[in-house]
Amino acid sequence: MKADLHIHSNFSDGDYTPEAIAEKCSLKGLDIISLTDHDSINGVCQIKEQGKKYNIKVLSGVELSAFEGETETHILAYGFDYADPSLNKKLIKVQQLREIRNYKIIDKLKTLGIIISYEQLKQKYKGEIIGRSHIARQMVNMGFSFSVPDAFETYLSAGGLAYVNSQRLTVEEAISLALDHNAIPVLAHPAKLSLNSLDCEKFINRLFCMGLKGIEAEYFSHTKSEREFFNFLADKYKLYVFGGSDFHSESYGIGLGEFYSPNNDTMQLLISLTEK
Repeated sequence: MKADLHIHSNFSDGDYTPEAIAEKCSLKGLDIISLTDHDSINGVCQIKEQGKKYNIKVLSGVELSAFEGETETHILAYGFDYADPSLNKKLIKVQQLREIRNYKIIDKLKTLGIIISYEQLKQKYKGEIIGRSHIARQMVNMGFSFSVPDAFETYLSAGGLAYVNSQRLTVEEAISLALDHNAIPVLAHPAKLSLNSLDCEKFINRLFCMGLKGIEAEYFSHTKSEREFFNFLADKYKLYVFGGSDFHSESYGIGLGEFYSPNNDTMQLLISLTEK
């Protein structure tokens, strides 16, 4: 069974519409997919409909941005009722926190002589959840950075000249949000936490005690040793093993469905969730 459970559309920071993503997934021969936009489920309905058209099972998903102290942690949530108005209401509040951060970043860039109109940015990416990647793209377009990675490294990432620590959900709040809506909370790309193996296991143990159900051990940029370590932790804590391409566009990472095949336990879970 071919699956890709980490995909972004232009409802957050991807390049393609949910409709275009579904078509691309069909051409790749994928069986199960999940659209996991940042703090937004606005594209889930569209990709669900397109999934029917292409005979692809679609698992509802979202990538929640959370903070544990100074560490930004992403929690993927799968299998919720995307038509639940209470969930969308909570996510709108998270999006508002993201927008507050965006304004602070724009103000910091201004002090550095980089003038970006946030209103023009919102108009340019109308309908999308504006984040740092949109600001980075604009910096490249205006000639302030050589590339999006350069914009992040110099200005927007932790330690950058215009970095702003975001007020977001705590990790416990993100996991609780998923569980409150009958979703499966999964730790996204754990290697990005940049923790040593001992601290990483301690952290995952804490998340497990909060109700974590899965780990994205099969993330495209994990090394072989990292994949083995996270699969070991998954087995130790009885966590489902998730994975995906983190697809945003052809220029980011790897192609759709080119990396992950669910193991038997996760496959049975996916089947049960997509048949709801």
